[in-house]
Amino acid sequence: MKPLKIALIAGTTEGRLFAEFLEKNRVESHVLVATEYGEKVLPEYKYCKVHVGRFDEMQLKYFFHDCEITHVYDATHPYAKEVTQNCKNACRYLRIPYRRILREELNPEDYLEKGSFEWFNNLTQAITFLKETQGNVLVTTGSKETGCLFELPDFQKRVYIRILPDEWRKTQLMQKGMEESHILMEQGPFSMEHNLKTFQRLNIRYLITKESGISGGFAEKMQAAEKEKILVLIIRRPMDSGISLQEAMNDVRKELKD
Repeated sequence: MKPLKIALIAGTTEGRLFAEFLEKNRVESHVLVATEYGEKVLPEYKYCKVHVGRFDEMQLKYFFHDCEITHVYDATHPYAKEVTQNCKNACRYLRIPYRRILREELNPEDYLEKGSFEWFNNLTQAITFLKETQGNVLVTTGSKETGCLFELPDFQKRVYIRILPDEWRKTQLMQKGMEESHILMEQGPFSMEHNLKTFQRLNIRYLITKESGISGGFAEKMQAAEKEKILVLIIRRPMDSGISLQEAMNDVRKELKD
């Protein structure tokens, strides 16, 4: 029987917590993060080796094979569909057990009054809705797939976007016409108070957010939006199956006992 060797595709708070669990239990692991920033938020490990880069399906196949990986855990963002599919395909090809670690879901109705939020399948639908409105917009869905933002009339004046600290992404947005002062480079999750101050300072009337979980700061955004009577436009999370962080930890504990 091969010794336990885990590959963790990280990118979320759950990924960081799972890496800490693996390190604490002295499990030989390889943690894959997409960016150098993702590496910076992780501490130095003894048993977990961190790799930085964006791996396609073929690269994942070679990586899992060469590192003699026995189990793969996918803790990428719920909206990172391409990465998840590449990981699934590589595991299927190599016949390696694959587990998706899901975020715990939250119900916006627990934080917002009826009529103070709208559901959309994607960002394009949300922007189409906003074309018939007036007032400042804060986009917190990340810097990818932002092309539709620039279809909004007066987007230079109305739209603010909050992204991870990334000068390249900032430059890309500015080249498309967004004002530098409208690009907020911050690392979350954010407290309710921080969100509230941001909403008030920028006079935000509409908030676009993904349906993130507890660790993604979703509740804090909803609470601040409710205080300011902001209409929240929620991008639905892709349907996915998987296990909780606690279940993933229990799986590893069982493997260590066997």
